[in-house]
Order: sequence, then C-alpha cells, then structure tokens
Amino acid sequence: MALRLPNVLSFLVYAYFCYKLVIEKAAVLSAPLLATSFLLFNPYVIDFFGVSRGYGLAMACLAGSVFFFLQTLQESESRSDLLKALIFSTFTVYANYSFITIILALHLAYLLHIYRRKSQRIFCKKRLKLFAWEGLALLPALVNILKLKRDGKLYFGGSNHVIEDTLFSVFHQTFQIHLFNAQNWIV
Repeated sequence: MALRLPNVLSFLVYAYFCYKLVIEKAAVLSAPLLATSFLLFNPYVIDFFGVSRGYGLAMACLAGSVFFFLQTLQESESRSDLLKALIFSTFTVYANYSFITIILALHLAYLLHIYRRKSQRIFCKKRLKLFAWEGLALLPALVNILKLKRDGKLYFGGSNHVIEDTLFSVFHQTFQIHLFNAQNWIV
C-alpha cells in the first residue's frame, strides 16, 4: 500500500497542471469542461494513479513538462520555464521509461516550433546548454534502457497485428458484454 502513495499523491500534481493547461487557457467555458472531465475523470487515466509502476508519476510530470513548454513558447523564451520543462521531462523518463518516446516527441515539437518562428535561432547557446544538461541527466537512464534491452527484459509489441493487439484489447475492456461475434470489428 505504501508503494502506491507517490502515484496516488501525484494525481494532485496532474490535476493542477490539467487545470493550468485547460481552464486557465480557455476563452469559452464549455470546451474546457469537456476536456477537463476527459483528463480527470477517465477511468483508464485514474487507474494509472492507483498502481505502483510509475505511470501516475510519469503522467503528472508529463503534464508539468507540457505546461512549461507551452509557457516557454507563449512568453519570450523564458529560460526558467525551459529549465522547468526539461526538469519535468527528466522526471517523466525516470518515473517510467516507456514515456521516453513521448518526451522525445515533445522535444521535437518544441524545436520545430522554434524553427518555424524564424525570429529565433534553433540552437542558441542557452538552449543548447540546457538540453546538454538534460542529456547528461538522462545518460544513466539510457544506459539502463540499453542494458534492459541487451538482457531481453524490455517487453513491447504484440504477437499479432496492431488492430488485434491494441484496439481489440481496449474494446474488450471497454465493452465487456458481448452481444454478437463481430462486435469488435463493428466498433
């Protein structure tokens, strides 16, 4: 039970950043209500905060990272916001290694947005220094991931194709009453 406590408490951090991302940035009240209810009351999301595997911690840190990256893009390239975004990104990866692809995508989106602005250089000195510090902080995680891969302890993918392994497993858990045989294909 005690091992679950950090994940349970991280829901408060997740809820705070969801509030900051959705409610405070919205111009109309109806859209954020739907988005907030989806982010906070989705049973699959809530379930991640009840297990002791780091998913809740990673989701809370990811929400913080997204928030601070958006703050960095909206303001005049605040160094402290970029630093906070990179710190939350690092915590996300250490909370759960499977979030590394999401963090890489978030970093790529940030750099592409900077590139499209054309008013700023994509590789300025302060940005390179911050990303280098993040890379150094993530080096032990990368070594550990490569060791897990070498030892055959990374489990991903399925035995069939993506429709059957991913979508049908979600449909099976969502629609547990089977009315007819081809129900998953129709859904």
